[in-house]
Amino acid sequence: MTIKEQADSLLRSATGRKLKASDSQLQALADSAEGQRVRKMIEGQSGGLQTALESGDMESVRRALSGILQTKEGAQLTEQLKRLIQ
Repeated sequence: MTIKEQADSLLRSATGRKLKASDSQLQALADSAEGQRVRKMIEGQSGGLQTALESGDMESVRRALSGILQTKEGAQLTEQLKRLIQ
């Protein structure tokens, strides 16, 4: 399954529908200090994450995101996302 197919599947799920309904809150999270720091971490992957996404190397994507989400900022962002979808 490609990353696009996985994303489409997520958006069709109950969780995806909750996320879509919370669009302005998601944007606020993305614009928050934690969101900006996590974005910079993702961008700082030197293209490795983008390459892994494009090639469908989900294990590399998982490892990269897991490391980011284990940071203080990533953990805070994850908790805020969890509250949005509950």
